[in-house]
Amino acid sequence: MQVNPAVCEITGYTEEELLATDFQSITHPDDLEEDVEGLRRMLAGEVQYLYSEKRYIHKSGREVWVFLSTSLVRDTEDRPHCVFGQIQDISEARKDKENLERMIRQNRSILASAGEGIYGLDLDERTSFVNPAAERMLGYGPGELAWRHQHDIVSHLNAEGVPHPEEECPIHAALKDGNVHASSDDEVFTRKDGSTFPVEYVSNPIWEGGEVVGAVVTFRDITERKATEEALRDSEARFRLLAEKMSDLVCLHEPDGRYVYISPSCRRLLGYDPEELLGTDPYLLFHPDDLSRIRAEAHDKALEGQAAVSIIYRIRKKSGEYTWLEAVTEPIRDEAGEIVRLQTSSRDVSERKRVERVLADAARAKAEFLAEVSHELRTPLTVIRGNAEVGLEFDGDCDHEELLREIVRETSTMSGMVEDLLFLARSESAAPPFRVDPVDANVLMRGLARRATSLAAEHGATLDTTLEETGLVEVDPARVEQAVLALVDNAIKYGPAGQRITLRSCSREGDLRIEVGDRGPGIPEAELPRVFERFYRLEGVGEPGNGLGLSIAQTVAEAHGGRIDAESRPGEGTRMTLIIPLLGQLTKGR
Repeated sequence: MQVNPAVCEITGYTEEELLATDFQSITHPDDLEEDVEGLRRMLAGEVQYLYSEKRYIHKSGREVWVFLSTSLVRDTEDRPHCVFGQIQDISEARKDKENLERMIRQNRSILASAGEGIYGLDLDERTSFVNPAAERMLGYGPGELAWRHQHDIVSHLNAEGVPHPEEECPIHAALKDGNVHASSDDEVFTRKDGSTFPVEYVSNPIWEGGEVVGAVVTFRDITERKATEEALRDSEARFRLLAEKMSDLVCLHEPDGRYVYISPSCRRLLGYDPEELLGTDPYLLFHPDDLSRIRAEAHDKALEGQAAVSIIYRIRKKSGEYTWLEAVTEPIRDEAGEIVRLQTSSRDVSERKRVERVLADAARAKAEFLAEVSHELRTPLTVIRGNAEVGLEFDGDCDHEELLREIVRETSTMSGMVEDLLFLARSESAAPPFRVDPVDANVLMRGLARRATSLAAEHGATLDTTLEETGLVEVDPARVEQAVLALVDNAIKYGPAGQRITLRSCSREGDLRIEVGDRGPGIPEAELPRVFERFYRLEGVGEPGNGLGLSIAQTVAEAHGGRIDAESRPGEGTRMTLIIPLLGQLTKGR
């Protein structure tokens, strides 16, 4: 019948459009039934006024929340004349209310799901709210703590085990001074049943309008942490007691390497008092040339969880000189398995390193001596043999013919020994006499078989060959030939005259395997481990040799990342197998 401009603004319709329709047409369908029922009650005289929140459908199609106050106007005969309604747009208020309700639900959800205990205090120190975790830790059921005086309930104890007086309570202090207060060490809360538990808490004041209106207390039960700390203290006490009785240097380190504990043996080994090094970085003491190796081979591997990582390095003593230590580093883990510290146990190996240097110098001197002696023997042996051969050439029927021939034979044998000694000496030098290249294993073995067959024939023996190898090997062909011929020569010397020797080759499990076998008297089990020693010869078996052949063969095998396996049964013969990694297996083999 009549609308004011505000109704038009709220609904989006013009006055003419509204006068041409009814309220049912612009009411939200979900609210229409309640509207019609309210109108019925007014017309029936059950109520004179109605108040409700409802939705109109705006001309644009969106919902508009309104607060509607409705009254029935009657005529002079008390008959219903018209309905008078006041409409207030509450869309924004409704939205704010919904947001507020959503925030309240979220906050309640957060409080309910939080693992920490949380409760609020009003200015009278009463519990204004409490979350389930706090009720559970304190031993109360839902709602039991609501609006109760907190200090009387929790009555927490200080580090001395004495209850805090209310006026001195750190939790309540936030209500008085407006500052944040946290627990000190060893404070406890009391449960409903009277038992206590260690806590860690923070009391935060709540400010409104520049005034403190309450406080929020957050706390956690730290019983497990306290137990872990106690166990760690006991463990460290036992560790220190043991470490202080050891002669080795025992240290505890933070994950970044800094010293946490150093045993008293530090004074004897390094000249420092332990207190001088606590908290310092040990990398400042390590020899510069060892720094990267220590970090990569010990520190980093221990942090990755590898146990008992051993390394030898140099460390600077208080006097300024360096000493050699051999250290074993191990990770220390907490109950969760996380690495929390590193432990090192170190011993002084300076004397051992000195002995190693002496032995290395001696070995180098020996190699140089052998090389020099071998070199010096070459010339006179060549001259002696040459003169004997010239004597035989000029007068083959002289009285001294047999003597000259013996001189030729012996000087040839001695020249061979000199060459062997020179080879062994050079193989121990910084630049061993090996020139390796990729070689087809089949081509290598075909050439070896021909020369081995000739060698056997020279001594009246027969060589039976079976060659089934494939693939490539990275070798010095001349040295591998030298090794195989040494095995064949050894089989010839220690076997019966005219015997049959076997030469077998195959590719198996990533290796080239070259086997030389004989049917000789064999090698006693007790002697077998020594046959590769230099100058070692079996007594009373076969032709005498210089005892260098097998040593040379073993040296060649090891220089190629391989080995020689020896098997022998007395009375049944001996089998020597030279094993060299095939190309692609060299890294694994070496």
